[in-house]
Amino acid sequence: MIYMCVMDYGDLAAIARVRPEHRAYMHQLIGEGRVICAGSFVPEDDGGLFLYDAATLEDAQRLVDEDPYIRAGAIRSYKLRAYEVHGADPTRLHVTE
Repeated sequence: MIYMCVMDYGDLAAIARVRPEHRAYMHQLIGEGRVICAGSFVPEDDGGLFLYDAATLEDAQRLVDEDPYIRAGAIRSYKLRAYEVHGADPTRLHVTE
Protein backbone atom coordinates (compact mmCIF):
# COMPACT_ATOMS: atom_id res chain seq x y z
CA MET A 1 0.00 0.00 0.00
CA ILE A 2 1.16 3.52 -0.69
CA TYR A 3 1.03 6.09 2.10
CA MET A 4 1.30 9.79 1.39
CA CYS A 5 2.85 12.12 3.93
CA VAL A 6 2.69 15.91 3.64
CA MET A 7 5.00 17.67 6.10
CA ASP A 8 4.98 21.35 7.03
CA TYR A 9 8.38 22.61 8.14
CA GLY A 10 8.51 24.39 11.47
CA ASP A 11 12.04 25.20 12.66
CA LEU A 12 13.80 26.28 9.44
CA ALA A 13 17.21 26.42 11.14
CA ALA A 14 16.78 22.79 12.23
CA ILE A 15 15.59 21.86 8.71
CA ALA A 16 18.77 23.34 7.22
CA ARG A 17 20.96 21.66 9.84
CA VAL A 18 19.36 18.20 9.50
CA ARG A 19 18.67 18.25 5.73
CA PRO A 20 21.76 16.17 4.76
CA GLU A 21 20.80 13.45 7.26
CA HIS A 22 17.14 13.57 6.13
CA ARG A 23 18.13 13.22 2.47
CA ALA A 24 20.47 10.32 3.26
CA TYR A 25 17.59 8.63 5.11
CA MET A 26 15.22 9.16 2.17
CA HIS A 27 17.78 7.83 -0.34
CA GLN A 28 18.33 4.79 1.88
CA LEU A 29 14.58 4.11 1.95
CA ILE A 30 14.35 4.63 -1.83
CA GLY A 31 17.14 2.09 -2.29
CA GLU A 32 15.29 -0.36 -0.05
CA GLY A 33 12.04 0.12 -2.01
CA ARG A 34 10.26 1.68 0.96
CA VAL A 35 9.98 5.21 -0.50
CA ILE A 36 8.59 5.84 -3.97
CA CYS A 37 9.44 9.53 -4.11
CA ALA A 38 10.42 12.36 -1.80
CA GLY A 39 10.67 16.08 -2.34
CA SER A 40 10.07 19.59 -1.09
CA PHE A 41 7.64 22.32 -2.12
CA VAL A 42 9.00 25.13 -4.26
CA PRO A 43 9.78 27.95 -4.28
CA GLU A 44 9.05 28.43 -0.57
CA ASP A 45 10.78 25.23 0.64
CA ASP A 46 8.35 25.19 3.55
CA GLY A 47 7.38 21.53 3.49
CA GLY A 48 7.56 18.28 1.60
CA LEU A 49 5.66 15.35 0.13
CA PHE A 50 6.73 11.74 0.59
CA LEU A 51 5.23 8.54 -0.80
CA TYR A 52 6.00 5.46 1.30
CA ASP A 53 5.50 1.84 0.26
CA ALA A 54 4.51 0.05 3.46
CA ALA A 55 2.41 -2.94 4.45
CA THR A 56 0.35 -1.03 7.03
CA LEU A 57 -0.27 2.48 8.29
CA GLU A 58 1.70 1.55 11.40
CA ASP A 59 4.71 0.56 9.25
CA ALA A 60 4.49 3.87 7.40
CA GLN A 61 4.21 5.72 10.71
CA ARG A 62 7.45 4.08 11.88
CA LEU A 63 9.21 5.35 8.75
CA VAL A 64 7.94 8.86 9.47
CA ASP A 65 8.93 8.61 13.14
CA GLU A 66 12.51 7.71 12.16
CA ASP A 67 12.87 10.66 9.78
CA PRO A 68 15.65 12.97 11.02
CA TYR A 69 13.33 15.98 10.57
CA ILE A 70 10.82 14.44 12.97
CA ARG A 71 13.51 13.34 15.42
CA ALA A 72 14.97 16.87 15.44
CA GLY A 73 11.56 18.43 16.14
CA ALA A 74 11.79 20.47 12.93
CA ILE A 75 8.32 19.62 11.58
CA ARG A 76 5.37 21.81 12.56
CA SER A 77 2.79 19.25 11.45
CA TYR A 78 2.25 16.38 9.05
CA LYS A 79 -0.55 14.28 7.63
CA LEU A 80 -0.07 10.60 6.79
CA ARG A 81 -2.75 8.71 4.93
CA ALA A 82 -3.29 5.83 2.50
CA TYR A 83 -3.07 6.80 -1.16
CA GLU A 84 -4.24 4.98 -4.30
CA VAL A 85 -2.69 5.74 -7.67
CA HIS A 86 -5.28 5.74 -10.44
CA GLY A 87 -2.95 6.89 -13.18
CA ALA A 88 0.65 7.96 -13.60
CA ASP A 89 3.22 8.90 -16.21
CA PRO A 90 6.62 8.02 -14.71
CA THR A 91 8.42 9.78 -17.58
CA ARG A 92 7.20 13.11 -16.15
CA LEU A 93 8.92 12.63 -12.80
CA HIS A 94 12.15 14.62 -12.87
CA VAL A 95 14.65 14.28 -10.02
CA THR A 96 16.48 17.44 -8.90
CA GLU A 97 19.18 17.87 -6.29
